[in-house]
This record gives sequence, C-alpha cells and structure tokens, in this order.
Amino acid sequence: MLLQRQVQVWLLRRQETLHAQEVQRLRGDLRKAAICVIEESYARYAKRRAIHNYLQEIGTFETRLDELLQRCVTRKRQIEEIKRFDTLRRQQKQQEENLSPHEEGTYRGKST
Repeated sequence: MLLQRQVQVWLLRRQETLHAQEVQRLRGDLRKAAICVIEESYARYAKRRAIHNYLQEIGTFETRLDELLQRCVTRKRQIEEIKRFDTLRRQQKQQEENLSPHEEGTYRGKST
C-alpha cells in the first residue's frame, strides 16, 4: 500500500512537471508569436511611413517642378516678346534706311 501511494505521488508529480513544462513551452511559443506579430506590424508601419515620406517628397518635387515650368513658360514668353520687338525694330530701321531722300519727301506729302 505504501509503495502504491508513493507511485501515485510520483505519477502526480510527474504529471505536474510535464504540465508545467508544457505551460512553459506554450508561453515561449506565445512569446515568439507575439514578437513576430509586433515585428510584422512594425515592418508594415515602417513601410507605410516610408511610402508616406516618398509621396510627400514626390509632392514637393512636383510643386517645385510646376513652379520651374511656370517660370520657363514666362521666360519663353518674354523672349518671344523681345524677339518680336527686335524684329519690328529691325524692319522699321531697314525701312528707314531703304528710303531715299526723294522717297522720303514724297512720303511726307512734299514734292521735290
């Protein structure tokens, strides 16, 4: 009877030990799973943040590009105006140089 009682106690202790080991193993697995979830969550956050920053940089770049393009268009219009004015000025000067004194007098309504 004593031996049977000792065997039962030993079996109970063994079950408790196995149960405690299983609990520790499950806690370890749970800890690992939680770490994986946190790491994946952080990785997603980091990716979202990187994408957000990238999109902000693209937006800033597009704004600067639009400003530069607008300045280029304005400058091109100014250059076209200058060229038009220069062409008109050259034509006017050429007309003045091509007029002879006789034609000049006739042009003004005078006859020589």
